[in-house]
Amino acid sequence: LEHGRHFEGTTKNYRKDGTAFEMEWTIAPVRNDDGRITHYVALQRDVTERKRLLEMLRHQALIDGLTGALNRDETQRLLSLEIERARRYGTDLSIVIFDIDHFKAVNDKFGHNLGDEVLASIAETVRPRMRTTDHFGRWGGEEFVALLPQTALEGAQAFAEDLRGRIAALAFRDGVRVTASFGVAARADESDGTTLIARADQALYASKNGGRNQVSRAVGEETA
Repeated sequence: LEHGRHFEGTTKNYRKDGTAFEMEWTIAPVRNDDGRITHYVALQRDVTERKRLLEMLRHQALIDGLTGALNRDETQRLLSLEIERARRYGTDLSIVIFDIDHFKAVNDKFGHNLGDEVLASIAETVRPRMRTTDHFGRWGGEEFVALLPQTALEGAQAFAEDLRGRIAALAFRDGVRVTASFGVAARADESDGTTLIARADQALYASKNGGRNQVSRAVGEETA
């Protein structure tokens, strides 16, 4: 403005009652016949609701509506970023995949409403166990993924064992209880996202084939 140029910006402003709102404003200098600035014209617009709607749309694009976990697309995106970061800095990265055992039977016998309650409750059980640097996503159906940066295989297995016990301890209406099977894998030097997911998935199926309600490591990492 001091140099006579047009200005556009967004800032926080306050109403007379002290409540804050987001304001988008445009200020333009007005010159006289000699080219000197005589005054300015400002246009202000309250964009609080627009920004709220944009944030809501952004949230919906990233988050699974039922569980509040990241959706699959966002989980895949973050997995690629974390693999690249781990490769660049030579740090650990582990992944935990888990699947609710016999979940179809719960839906078939007690209905999808209870099934949804189970999924939401399990997500609520997992979320407080996550660090701010971790990522938790719903991979699809009754399957979830936890991305654990700077975590070696042993730490990821301990994390999975803790979750396994907590999920088994949950109690739902109609006397329903569930368990979950887990697969754990750590990034190898050559691993990309697809490879890492596949190895963890193999470990998950080892848990299911071994009787369910257990944690298995990926092949090549002493599956047990």
